[in-house]
Amino acid sequence: MIKIARIIPYFKSSFGGPVNHLKKLILGMRDLDIKNYIITTNVDKKRFLHKRDKILVSNKVNIFKYTPLLKFYHFFLTPQMIVELLKNKFDIIDLRCVRNFQVDLTLIFYSIFRRNVPIILNTHGTMSTPDLSRLNYLFKKVYYIFFEKFLLKRVNYFIVVSKLEKESLIKQKIPAEKILIISHGKDILIDTNKITPGNFRKKYDLDKNPIIISCIGRIFEGKGIQNLLRAIPILEKKVKDFKVVIAGKDDGYLNYLREMVKNLKIENKVLFTGYLPKKNGSLWELIKDTDILVSPSISESFGHVFIEGISFKIPIIYSNQNNILLENNISGIYVPFGNFKILANKINKLIINREYCNFLVSNALNNIAKLPFWDDIIKKHNKLYQILI
Repeated sequence: MIKIARIIPYFKSSFGGPVNHLKKLILGMRDLDIKNYIITTNVDKKRFLHKRDKILVSNKVNIFKYTPLLKFYHFFLTPQMIVELLKNKFDIIDLRCVRNFQVDLTLIFYSIFRRNVPIILNTHGTMSTPDLSRLNYLFKKVYYIFFEKFLLKRVNYFIVVSKLEKESLIKQKIPAEKILIISHGKDILIDTNKITPGNFRKKYDLDKNPIIISCIGRIFEGKGIQNLLRAIPILEKKVKDFKVVIAGKDDGYLNYLREMVKNLKIENKVLFTGYLPKKNGSLWELIKDTDILVSPSISESFGHVFIEGISFKIPIIYSNQNNILLENNISGIYVPFGNFKILANKINKLIINREYCNFLVSNALNNIAKLPFWDDIIKKHNKLYQILI
């Protein structure tokens, strides 16, 4: 049996793509001869060490959650996890994202000890995400030069989801032969006809008339939600009845956005729902009642929300040019990150032109049809494991 250590800074669905990708991978490998050890943080509990075995589908998944001794934004210090690395002889190390304590500590340990153990790094876009400030850029630059540059040499393979992301890593002096393109998979699409329309409107006391403009995802600066809010006063001059719905887990930016809503005097146009889970159908109810989906994010390594929106035949406005699903004026509408005036105009264009919406959705559905299912993606990952072993 292959023992794989999956190192990730957090393991809750509300944290988005990296977590959900790992869950899909593990669940898809439940019939393979692989035992998974998820080493992560326990940000919800106060106990010093929180260790538990959790059965996801099989009995081959062990989850170890460690309470951070110190937190600095998303940098959670959990040095006590070294015990699990010392205790187990893993066959493969699977790292998730960069510039987090868990991955760095693992790289240090496996650079000094057990250098024969192969390491793969699923970047999830964290090595190619643009910076919003010079300070962030400077921090990442210094971090890379003095620390990360040397640690990343220990990685055997980097896994990215697109050619554009691969090109970005090559520019960062990562050898091309170390970079593998393995896309995320798509689920068997949900039967949207089984989702009853109007449920979301009823829950939030909205009548049938308002056009619902939704923005879904974790709430932080890089998601660009602030630009959507700035577009609302402009849109109000052209469209009378609409509601902007912001759905997602707060990542330290919600209070800033609420204050912006007050300052712009648009309280009656904005609804913050918090995180809406898929399990109870809350997210599907929102998407079913959505007329336009806006993703003003500066970066999306893949964009599962695009697949979900397109599946419900919703036109999408996006600000991340590097996604692999949408092409401007063909399958979606591109708006440069931060340009809220253009964003307002493009939303209005979709509202008044139904035929154009149908054109975009039709082409976007064709793009989804070309994506591989998770079964094919899991086979690629397993093939890589066999090669490494």
